[in-house]
Amino acid sequence: MTTVQPTASTEEPAWFVGFDWGSEKHRVALFDRTGNLIGRRDVAHSATAYAELGDWLLRTTQASPAEIAVAIETTHGPVVDALIDRGFRVYAINPKQLDRFRAFQRLYNDERPHQALGDATPADHYQVSLRRWDGVLREPDYPLDHEVRRVRSNGEIKWRGALVYVNCALAGEPVGLAESAAGWAVSFGPVALGVIAHGDDRLRKPKSASCGLVDNPPAGSGGNDS
Repeated sequence: MTTVQPTASTEEPAWFVGFDWGSEKHRVALFDRTGNLIGRRDVAHSATAYAELGDWLLRTTQASPAEIAVAIETTHGPVVDALIDRGFRVYAINPKQLDRFRAFQRLYNDERPHQALGDATPADHYQVSLRRWDGVLREPDYPLDHEVRRVRSNGEIKWRGALVYVNCALAGEPVGLAESAAGWAVSFGPVALGVIAHGDDRLRKPKSASCGLVDNPPAGSGGNDS
């Protein structure tokens, strides 16, 4: 994908436009940053239609042109010039490259059986989520019987007077600790991170389960055993 118009903006686009090139008219679709379809419209081959498209995008999003990214299957022409002149962020997509990706996507998801899925395809197992993300990343909630600690910038938490390393990727996030017979089970939301044994100051991570065609080596076989 080629950026047709260099932009001084360092912010990520908040709105995305797919521009399907047509011989008689173009089909345009507008999406928000969560992937929700906001609207569609057909655009004729004329300067007036291109101007009306720009007006529609700005009116519908209430955003500045620099916040709107437009993907289009050409790098030049009156429509590209019109979008650039209005200040939109224009990106050219190679139609042949997109066709090859769609062919692979169809093969991988709809046609080729996967042994890890019992020789089914991903499409056989796909279900549309009943939940819709609203763009707000919320912290996980923990039951009342959990202790909660916030991970420091170096990946550690303060626990029972000691510093215990959890994971740098969770810096700033709250983790929950629930007491069990083996010690304190540490989790980030529904994700189990490991166990801190009673009287220990180290997080013991759970052993990874076998996945797909790759088996974890048994302990003592020479593989890495964490």
